[in-house]
Amino acid sequence: MIKTTSSLLLTLLLTSGVAAAQTPALIGVAGAAGATGTVGVASSTDLPGKQILSEESEWISYRNTYRTMIWFEKYGKPKNFIQRHYRFIPKEKNTSAEHLTLSLRSRSLQLDLPLDAYGRASIPLMKTAYDENAELRLNRKLDTYTRQPWISLISRPDGLYDASDLRTACNQALDYLRYVGDTSINNKKCTGVKFIYLHTATDVILKFKSTGQSSTWTEVTDKQGAAITNASNYKSITYQFAAWSQQGQILSATAPISIDPVFE
Repeated sequence: MIKTTSSLLLTLLLTSGVAAAQTPALIGVAGAAGATGTVGVASSTDLPGKQILSEESEWISYRNTYRTMIWFEKYGKPKNFIQRHYRFIPKEKNTSAEHLTLSLRSRSLQLDLPLDAYGRASIPLMKTAYDENAELRLNRKLDTYTRQPWISLISRPDGLYDASDLRTACNQALDYLRYVGDTSINNKKCTGVKFIYLHTATDVILKFKSTGQSSTWTEVTDKQGAAITNASNYKSITYQFAAWSQQGQILSATAPISIDPVFE
C-alpha cells in the first residue's frame, strides 16, 4: 500500500453564494490531455453555477482561491492516493520555479508559503484569511505564470509503489476531475502515470518487477523504447499501464518531484 505523505487543475472558482466543495493523496495533473499524457483541469466556465472573479494584476484573492481549493477538501469519494496544491507554471520555456516565493498577507496575517521545485504551494484553509480577503503575492510578475489548483499522486519516501495502487490513484484523480466538471477528460481513461524529476537529477531510472519470486527488475521505457523524456526544466518517465502486468511493483531510484496521472 502507498502511504500518504505531503506532496487536476482548476482556474479560480466561485460558488453561487456558497463555498461548497470536496478532497485525497499520490498524482499530478497539468496542461491539456494529449500526447504528453498530462491532464488539464476544467476552467470555472466549464462548471455550472461557477464564475470567475477578477483579480488585481499584482496579487491573487485568497478568498477566491479558498473557494476553489475547498472543492477538494470536501470531496467525499476515495482520495487517499491523491493530493491538491496550487501551482505556478512559467509561460516561458526553460524558466524554472527556483527562487519563487509566495506570501499571504491580510490585516492581521503575514505568512510565507514555500513552493516546491514543481512550483506548487500548499494553500492553508484559514477562516481569518478568508474573512479579511487576504492577498496572495508572488515575488515575480503574475502575468508571466499560469496558476491553477493541481492534483498529483502522493509519493512514497522509499520510492517503491504497488502497480495496483498507481492504477487506483490515477482513477481517483480521474473521478475527481469528472466531479468538478472537467470537459477535457470526456471519453478519456487512465493509461498511466508520469514520474517527474528535475533536469539536474541523476540516477533517474524507473524499474518494474512483476509479482513472483523468480521475477527480476526491468527498466521502464515508453512505446518508442526511450526511458527518459526531457521537457523544459524537467525529466520524466511514463509508466504505461497496458505495457506491464497489473500485479507488480515500480521502483524509482531517485525521488520524483511529482507523479502525474496520464489520461488518453
